[in-house]
Amino acid sequence: MELSIKVAVESDLPALIALDAECFPQGNSDLEPAPAGEIEAGVEDDAVLVATSNDSIVGMLQFDRVSSNEWELLTLAITSSHRGQGVGRFLMDKFLAELAQSPYLVAVSCLTSPNNLAMQGLLESYGFVQVGLMADYFGPGKHRLKFQLN
Repeated sequence: MELSIKVAVESDLPALIALDAECFPQGNSDLEPAPAGEIEAGVEDDAVLVATSNDSIVGMLQFDRVSSNEWELLTLAITSSHRGQGVGRFLMDKFLAELAQSPYLVAVSCLTSPNNLAMQGLLESYGFVQVGLMADYFGPGKHRLKFQLN
């Protein structure tokens, strides 16, 4: 499978919103969809990377700059047809390579569901460490684990 990565542009929004809906369906307490306007704001800020295969978007990684030396990984989403094929790792490699260019010591944080073992495994494979539990983060029973990479 041939993959390429680019920064998302406005014309990618329909595909990104559809990908978010596929990967984070309403009503699943482990998979919280992006809040209204978050993906659009990320695209406007050049903060969404997309992986494409055969000119179709098969994955996205959205991040946010919290401060000059702190970033938050907001979303990593891969189409069901491309999961388990290295797309998430491809996006993470690009994201972390970009951050490595910073003249500052950079910390990256990420929240994920205690039940999202695939994401936890991916984060840990990059050296992320669980640093906390955010109880009821998205509402009653919707806990999140906080991971950090320094």
